[in-house]
Amino acid sequence: MELQLRKSLNDVWETHYVFGYPFGIEKIAPRDYVVFREFGSRRIYLREDGFTSKEQALAFLAPMVEKYSNSIITAITA
Repeated sequence: MELQLRKSLNDVWETHYVFGYPFGIEKIAPRDYVVFREFGSRRIYLREDGFTSKEQALAFLAPMVEKYSNSIITAITA
C-alpha cells in the first residue's frame, strides 16, 4: 500500500496527513516527528517517542493504516 501525504496549511507545527485516512505525522522539532490518529476533533499521539525522520514515521504508520483500511466494511452480501 503506497501512502500519500498531504501537507496541512492550518496547523501550528509542520503537519502531513495520510491522504484518505485519519492518521498523520507532525514535526515538532528538528529531527523529531510524532505520529497521530484523529478521532473527530481529538488528536491521539500513537507513541511516546518521536522519530528522527518523516520516512521512519511513515514506515511506522503504514501497517496501522493498512489494518485500518482492511477493517472498513465496503459491501455486505447475503
